[in-house]
Amino acid sequence: MMRTLVIAELGSTHDGNITTAIKMIMDAAEAGADYVKLQYWSSAKRLADRRRSGAHYEAIYAKYQIPVDWLPALRERTNAAGLGFMCTSYLEEDIATVAPYVDHFKVSSFEAGDMDFILAHYRFLYNSTRWLIVSTGLQADATLQYALGYQSDEKSWWKKVLYNEDKLVNSPYNTYKNVGLPPKPISNPGLASINAVAHPQDSDYFYYLHDPSGGVHYARTLDEHNENINKYLLTQ
Repeated sequence: MMRTLVIAELGSTHDGNITTAIKMIMDAAEAGADYVKLQYWSSAKRLADRRRSGAHYEAIYAKYQIPVDWLPALRERTNAAGLGFMCTSYLEEDIATVAPYVDHFKVSSFEAGDMDFILAHYRFLYNSTRWLIVSTGLQADATLQYALGYQSDEKSWWKKVLYNEDKLVNSPYNTYKNVGLPPKPISNPGLASINAVAHPQDSDYFYYLHDPSGGVHYARTLDEHNENINKYLLTQ
């Protein structure tokens, strides 16, 4: 059975302070994580230009940049804590910068569609045991249901069947169109959900769906997931 790996997503929450970054690494180790992952970019302006995000985000990117001379210390402290060190790069020139320090590479969901950027990692993966993890985005139907709102014809807040055109709805809560988490919570988790996150079970499953009656169907591969879609959704 494939073991679930826990990656502590530290991102850029260090607030520009290496002491804070190291403390978060220690907290991740204490919490039982397998890896920590931070973010690295060498140029706030280049990143803002690449993402077409403007001067406002350029200032934010500048504030949360990791200085390159942090990387050796962060790798050393991470490995000393028994964790693997991962880093997301956003610019092609930065892949070579982080390569000497990372155990594995990561591509964010924003860059997931940029094949040239993804392929730029491969010269560091050839004849290597390192991985390249590509985020596909959240694409959660629950956030889409929240965006769609009340269905007057069904008299329900939960649409029985979602279609591809539903994924085009213009809403910040539509995680099929927008990268990252929604701007605010869409519900409050119950105790069972909190316990499930706190005590995850080992599983080979990567996909799931709910059928119109509320049943849950899991799948190990995308092919199995598509079979479940055909069986439980498209034939209803």
